[in-house]
Formats: sequence, structure tokens, C-alpha cells
Amino acid sequence: MARILLVLLLIGPWLACACFDQAAIAAEQLIPVKPGYAEATPESQAPKGGTESQALPEPTPRDQMYLFWILGKIISYPVDKAESFVTGQIKRFQNRPVVTPASAPASSNPFESVNWREIPPAPPANSGAGAKRGSN
Repeated sequence: MARILLVLLLIGPWLACACFDQAAIAAEQLIPVKPGYAEATPESQAPKGGTESQALPEPTPRDQMYLFWILGKIISYPVDKAESFVTGQIKRFQNRPVVTPASAPASSNPFESVNWREIPPAPPANSGAGAKRGSN
């Protein structure tokens, strides 16, 4: 831990000096701009003649943003397709039905598969006239 702290204390001031030095060098290399340069630019004049040519209107910020939106869609198309494919595969894997094994084959004893707790009780026995009817 002490080594890491020592390295950070040595690298921090060195990085700060290097960054400030680069900013000073970059400021010296800039070309000074004077306001008179912008005023001296020539403006395009319409050609003299019977017809005036109509200049194209400047694009509005909305038009420029639309172009950037289209450009972003074109650039991100492969990434979007790959992402939709991966998410589709994940959803397909998650929604896959659970495979249950086939039921066990029937054995020779038919009473093994019976749940005796769910068998309904037998109907009541008739001891009245209906029972004697069949005996004659």
C-alpha cells in the first residue's frame, strides 16, 4: 500500500507539469485572429444579367440534426442487428419449454400407479327391496 501511495505522489506532480507545459506550447502555436480579417472577406455578387440565380438556403439546425440522426442509424445498423440477434437467442433460450421425461412404462402390477388416497369411497349397499328383487 505504501508503494502505491509513493508512486501516486510521484506521478501526480509529473503529470500536472506535463499537462500545463503542453497547454503553454499549444497557446504559443496558435495563430492570432484579428477582427479585421472577417470584415475583409469578399461577398459573392449576383451575376449581372436578366435572371437572378437563387442561392440555396442555409440548412437549419433541424436539417443538420436530421442528417446526423440518419448517419447515426447507418453507423449503428450492424451493432443493432447483432444486439437484436443476441437478445432474441437469449429470450428463445429462456422461453424454451421444460422437457419432461416420458412416463415410466407400465409394470406388471397395475396397482403400483394408483394413489390410494384419491380413490372415492364405494357407493352405499342397498339392503332394502331392491336387493331381494334379484334373488327370486
